[in-house]
Amino acid sequence: MRKAQPSRVVLAHLQKRGAGKTYYWAPSSPGPVSPGFRVPPSYKSMSDPKIQQDRTLAQVERVFEEVRQRDFPGRPSRIGAVFVCPALEGFCRTGKRVYEVEVQGKTFQTDAEMFTEARINAWRGDPDEYTASWAKSYWEGGTSWQGFNEVLAHGTVTVLREVS
Repeated sequence: MRKAQPSRVVLAHLQKRGAGKTYYWAPSSPGPVSPGFRVPPSYKSMSDPKIQQDRTLAQVERVFEEVRQRDFPGRPSRIGAVFVCPALEGFCRTGKRVYEVEVQGKTFQTDAEMFTEARINAWRGDPDEYTASWAKSYWEGGTSWQGFNEVLAHGTVTVLREVS
């Protein structure tokens, strides 16, 4: 008996919602997690201590969120997202603990270097207008030629297995 295949409409819906694609997650803490672990968001709100204890990070996240709300309201926020990788490269390269994860929800892929550059330049004292230009490039989406792609995942991110 032949296995039923999902229709193109169903496949398009699953891809839009983030299901059916392999992603990778590199936790910031070194301890292992088990399959089935639900990955929490990196930041729950702008008042998250991870953001507030770093003045430059707080400034950059604020500007990025303002640009997103004004110019790209359909994109998912960095706040409340789980940051995953589309491939085993960049932040999810071997040499540290990396997990294959399943994402159910909305996703957005972009070049993480845009955020890194904004943060470095803000630390050097660049005004918010420069940070906003990095934010605009970030929210336009795309891929990094250096391999530092990140996917913002809003929804449920579940660990499937450890890969490194």
